[in-house]
Amino acid sequence: MIDLIQEIGDNLKSQNMMISTAESLTGGLLSSKFCEIPGSSEWFAGGMICYKNEIKEMLGVEKSFIETNGVVNCKTAYALAKNIALKFNTEIGVSLTGIAGPSTDLKNTPIGTVHIGFYSEEDSECRKFCFSGTRNQIREKSVKEAINMILNKIK
Repeated sequence: MIDLIQEIGDNLKSQNMMISTAESLTGGLLSSKFCEIPGSSEWFAGGMICYKNEIKEMLGVEKSFIETNGVVNCKTAYALAKNIALKFNTEIGVSLTGIAGPSTDLKNTPIGTVHIGFYSEEDSECRKFCFSGTRNQIREKSVKEAINMILNKIK
């Protein structure tokens, strides 16, 4: 995985671009992986762990939407990705929201449901995944998919 992250960094540096993250279920795991690469501050601005709904609201997800729809959906993932990029003044924003277990949310979203959001002015996307495994396996799989998504988008 380190090679893929290094490739992300090299691509972003060569394009003079920065990335930021908004992470819920992964609790900063993607950001941490970025920081394992020496010199990552040249392409990674930082991130927010938006575990609580109030923090998601700070990033532009409306309270009424959360109350009606929950936070594990593409609209939330998109809002988090877009608004972290705007807040951190980066060309790219990436978000992860989902249910890693062992219990589900009030909407009975299946454990392993994950939405990954990608935002740039040129391209935006949200993908839904259904992972199986332990809590940590779901979190690791989510980060791996986010890395793949980023790499495919910036190449």
